[in-house]
Amino acid sequence: MKNKSQVTFASAYVLISAIGCIWSFFNDDRFPLYFTNLSNYFCFIVMLIELIRLLLRRQLTKPLQIIDFCAMMSLMITGIVYNTLLKTPFEDGYWTNYHSMIMHLICPSMIIIYFFKYRLGSNLGFKYLWWCVVPPYAYMIFIFSRQWIIPDNWYPYFFLDPNKQGASGVWEWIAMLTVVFLILGAASLLLAQKMKHKISA
Repeated sequence: MKNKSQVTFASAYVLISAIGCIWSFFNDDRFPLYFTNLSNYFCFIVMLIELIRLLLRRQLTKPLQIIDFCAMMSLMITGIVYNTLLKTPFEDGYWTNYHSMIMHLICPSMIIIYFFKYRLGSNLGFKYLWWCVVPPYAYMIFIFSRQWIIPDNWYPYFFLDPNKQGASGVWEWIAMLTVVFLILGAASLLLAQKMKHKISA
């Protein structure tokens, strides 16, 4: 029964995520440069692999557990940053921008639910916590490398823009966001472990 509900949930996620990802190709010429889009593409691939694994009834390996954790954290970060720093659900147009809702609210919520509902047996310890900052750090390296190669002074997010924040301001934002990411990652691992122990008791 659990496998059936898991397959259903994973299938729903893959379908909704596919709609959002394809939609993003036509939404902005710079679609490959946004963390929102890249993290959603990443999670779509991860969940598609997960769905195939479930259908083939293959064992969940440690590398897949780590990748799942990275994917979940990427979209958690996407949802929290967008809905607090960039736009809030109380602003006009939030609930009528359906593509944004898919990418910033629905998919992040679904993958968080999936992690806590079906990944409680993953047994990822806190030594894997640092993996949660790999996707955002890789993204920042990508953005700054692009700017070095194509110096057009365009940055996708204000907190990465040295023209607005200054170099020291950007580093301050990176430091603050790193702390937030690590706190969220630690809380996620701790909560998953507590929920697992509660279910096992």
